[in-house]
Amino acid sequence: MKNRGYITVFVSLLLMVLVVVYLVFFKIVDIAAARSKSGVALSTACSSVKAERTSEYIFDRYHILLVDMNRGDGGEEAVARDIKESLEENLGDSYSVDSVSISGRTGILDDDCEAFKEQIRDYFLYGVAEYAVDELITKTDGNDEPITQDAINAMDSEVDGASEDSSSGEIISEGKEGTGLSGDKPNKKVDAGNDKKDPRKEVRKVKKRGVAFYILPEGSEFSENVVDSEDMPSYGVGSWYDMEIDTDFDSYSKLKKQMNKGSGWAENLVTGGESIAYANRMFNSFTDEKFDDTYLKLEMEYIIAGKPTDAENYKKVINQITVIRFGCNFAYLLTDASRMAEVSTLATALTIFIPVLQPLVKYLLAGCWAYVESVADVYCLIRGHKIPYFKNSENWKTSMYGITKLAELDIDADDSDETGMDYNDYLMILMGLNMKTAYYRMLDVIQLNASQDSPDFRMKNAAVAYGVNAEISYKEANFTLHAEDGY
Repeated sequence: MKNRGYITVFVSLLLMVLVVVYLVFFKIVDIAAARSKSGVALSTACSSVKAERTSEYIFDRYHILLVDMNRGDGGEEAVARDIKESLEENLGDSYSVDSVSISGRTGILDDDCEAFKEQIRDYFLYGVAEYAVDELITKTDGNDEPITQDAINAMDSEVDGASEDSSSGEIISEGKEGTGLSGDKPNKKVDAGNDKKDPRKEVRKVKKRGVAFYILPEGSEFSENVVDSEDMPSYGVGSWYDMEIDTDFDSYSKLKKQMNKGSGWAENLVTGGESIAYANRMFNSFTDEKFDDTYLKLEMEYIIAGKPTDAENYKKVINQITVIRFGCNFAYLLTDASRMAEVSTLATALTIFIPVLQPLVKYLLAGCWAYVESVADVYCLIRGHKIPYFKNSENWKTSMYGITKLAELDIDADDSDETGMDYNDYLMILMGLNMKTAYYRMLDVIQLNASQDSPDFRMKNAAVAYGVNAEISYKEANFTLHAEDGY
């Protein structure tokens, strides 16, 4: 009997220990489950709020995912409040959500738009392949300096001895009135003595009228909207350097400086090819209207030029394409013996009383002719035709006096030129000159279009990832949780 009593006590104690162990184990499991449930609920709440604040318009049109952290009122505090409400709904009455706060975020503009660049890369990785830039490199041979140093050296050697002020770069006229040069003022730049024969006179007349609008097709329309630059992501992020041809063609020094003025884009076509192709696919241009509901009509031109209006961006882009074409055309003209003989003959007539200046004036006239051809090229491009990057005797279009006869050009044959480059090809080249600015201006355009339906939308409030801290109580346990959510 005595042994039985010991056994009963032992079993009772054992059961008590087992009950205690069970209760402790149950409590640990319960707390662990509650913590796990809280973590899942926090992740779910973050995803839910992210989905509610994702711009469907931007994703559907531009394939870019971002969270508008400022949708509605309250900014990040409102995001935290929405997450807290979602947590409370998912967890139920047994839990207490003590606090929720946003601990940080990665914006679309952060780190030089790195998240934007990454999403562009992802778009081409998982989307349709784009070979536009590869084709462009093939068409140009990646040659962004068409006038070789050897050609420049040969020119320098030929004009050596002509009178030019080394400090100002202006040619000093040694002639008198009626000598074939403008001798009415001392130290005046070389000009034509016989205006009726000098093609530069016609070029200057057209330049005064504005070349870009002189060649503008009839019926062209620009948006009347004006961009508020200070409200754009690109505000304060550098500026596009100026590219324009000096059309006086009276200074050899100036001519040399603008021979390869449009160089520097080839490397960026390779390193930034996906982004350039992305812009070409997503945004409107003068010759390619993809969407009819945009804030600006000329979006690619804005990305390149960054001016507040379509008209200003059109003008600047036309000037810059002309610079690109000028280098190519001048390089070819130097190799065309027949046309250079024509230039040389005119230069001889204009410098008959000061023959030492003949070689120098010859190259100034050649520059003028290359410019005339370049304007003709752009005239064709904005009418939807193609222009070969490298010219030859058969596809050269103009005479030296052709700038006033552009309407007489026979441009129908350009449609069959499979190797030619169209207007948008040249826009991609221009984008390659400054990709850093281009990323911000692409986001400008997206913001402008998105804000037409959502006036408060700003890229500076757009995030691609954010962190959340939450304090949650369950019974006597307290959880400090952190979640990261993003695309």
